[in-house]
Amino acid sequence: MMKNKLLFIFFTILLLGCTKDNYFNPKDKENISLIFNHKAISNQEVLLDNIADILFLNQLKVNNEPAIYEDTWVYGLESRTLWPDKIEVRIQEHKPLAKIKGKGFLTQSGHTIYPKKTDINLDLIILEANQKDLLSLFNSSRNLQHQLNRFDEYLVKVKNKQGYTEAFTQSGLKIVFDQKDFREQLKRLEDLISFELLSGKLHDIRTIDMRYKNGISISFENKERI
Repeated sequence: MMKNKLLFIFFTILLLGCTKDNYFNPKDKENISLIFNHKAISNQEVLLDNIADILFLNQLKVNNEPAIYEDTWVYGLESRTLWPDKIEVRIQEHKPLAKIKGKGFLTQSGHTIYPKKTDINLDLIILEANQKDLLSLFNSSRNLQHQLNRFDEYLVKVKNKQGYTEAFTQSGLKIVFDQKDFREQLKRLEDLISFELLSGKLHDIRTIDMRYKNGISISFENKERI
């Protein structure tokens, strides 16, 4: 009887030790160790300040995505308690695809996040578009970059305008296209690059407008050719 009573007391203490006040207390962040499987993007000081809320919401299995996942780099996490009062947290971070004009990022999962602070400098293309068009715009930029790689041009910004899209490279080349007929326009660009590679004039082009039905307009400084 005494043995059963002692076991009951022991497990009661164990359960009390896992309550939010003890297990998830933000003031005890020195007891939390963060583990990443790559170089961390997250600012760990900011992450530790929020980790109690993340763990608490994760434990409750909240169906709606917590707001905390929108203002940090955290994509997922697993935690375990190390006796008596340590917490080990394995962090899976979002992989950024592009910057959104302002301070946000488009991620590999198609989410947009707005981290409060980042620990490393991220050299990413900048997108400017409505929220619903960001992923489509990024995919177009990748297809366009594939062609630009042929003559060492690199996109730095792509933005949607009223009915068309503008793309800009590091050297100042501007490319204008229409998302509706983008595949056909991309094929004409491929043909143009193949032709101009032989002429050696590709790096002299300042503007390429691909919105014409049967051709492409290009300008060399102040001169234009269709």
